[in-house]
Amino acid sequence: GTGIAEKWNTITGMLYSSHVGSKTVRLVGPGGVEDSVKVSAAGGSQFSLSFFPKAAGRIVYTFEEWDSAGTILSTNRLPVAVYEPKKLEIIFINDYPRFEQRYLKNFLATRGHRVSIRNLISRNRYHEEFANRARQSLTTLTSPMLDQTDLLIIDQATFQSLADSQKKVIRESMETGLGVLLLASERSSSSQLISFEEIKSPDTVRVSLERNGTFTLPAAGIRATGEVTPLLLSDGR
Repeated sequence: GTGIAEKWNTITGMLYSSHVGSKTVRLVGPGGVEDSVKVSAAGGSQFSLSFFPKAAGRIVYTFEEWDSAGTILSTNRLPVAVYEPKKLEIIFINDYPRFEQRYLKNFLATRGHRVSIRNLISRNRYHEEFANRARQSLTTLTSPMLDQTDLLIIDQATFQSLADSQKKVIRESMETGLGVLLLASERSSSSQLISFEEIKSPDTVRVSLERNGTFTLPAAGIRATGEVTPLLLSDGR
């Protein structure tokens, strides 16, 4: 198997057992039990276990099958190759520095990601910041630059203020693999990267965090308009 260091990884499997009664499957690593789950004894029982490796390398985990009386029934070894998480090339483009942007930049930089930030100071003047990478000019976004970028974070108003040639470069780069995190606004414009319309009804979002339960938060309901193919929908939104 394979996994990524410093992230929650999941192993799924099927348990076929001839032993009567419920079973507990444990995943044991070098530091002890990583996760466990109870499974039924009827036929094949699917299970899912999580593990959080702290460093890259080859790690041998062990599956243990226990009965309800606390007796170990079987063990199986599972070698896992754990890889370093990929370091991303990320560019922020904003009309003005945002409070939350500072925290996000620090969060990404401490994890080794390469971050570039361009904030507008005044007309055609920018303040640029860099973390974990050499300086480069961000005055003009070019295809070669975006070809080396994993993620562009840009707000809707900033995109609308760009020259048409810059908008074209971003759209073309998206078609060849550039990821874009768009901070949407309610304003409708033909120059938007993606057009949205607000849904005039209360809405919520449920966020499930690994091992921490589920949280329900207020959210603004929006719907993408135009020729956009949604990957995920909730009640048509």
